[in-house]
Amino acid sequence: MEENHKHQMNSSKTSWKQSDRLLIVLLDNMNLNNEMFEAVFQVLAPINQSYQYAHQITENDILKCMTLAKKMEDVRRGFASDRKPINGDCVLFTDKYGKEYLNAHLQRPHCDRFEFAICEEPYDPFLAEILGYDDTKYLSIDASGGAWHEISTEDLKRFIFCGKKVKTFCTWGHEGAQADGAINFPVEVNIWKFKA
Repeated sequence: MEENHKHQMNSSKTSWKQSDRLLIVLLDNMNLNNEMFEAVFQVLAPINQSYQYAHQITENDILKCMTLAKKMEDVRRGFASDRKPINGDCVLFTDKYGKEYLNAHLQRPHCDRFEFAICEEPYDPFLAEILGYDDTKYLSIDASGGAWHEISTEDLKRFIFCGKKVKTFCTWGHEGAQADGAINFPVEVNIWKFKA
């Protein structure tokens, strides 16, 4: 069995068609009829072959992916007024040596030393909704890969907005954390240009 599901470096290798924005554009109510389930399944199945083989994509998996994608998009809807990078965005990053990374990942770190970090060559980031210390839910985004670069509050002023891009994220499926247990899905994010 080919392991297509393993998180691929540079998720830009996954080519999303405009029609694959189905998860993003969809539902304000998350009720799926059979036709809608089949349409979303057709978007997810080709990029989740190992998951489908090991666990089968369920309605709950589809609802979870759609809910997370919608929350990511909702965060970006009000973005036009302040034009600031948002956790999970893509970056066309040029390092201090002039090397370009066309699919770098922007992530808010789990510490207060710096504002953001850029990962040059990320695996598909994990996206989850978790409960914070104040009992409110928030989106947690965690990527692995490397190398990482610290971005200060001052550096954020040098980010140039370039548009939008569909990016692959993943989350644990209905059987939780286990081998081939993560499911990939598309989310539209902002894309920025930044030179170190």
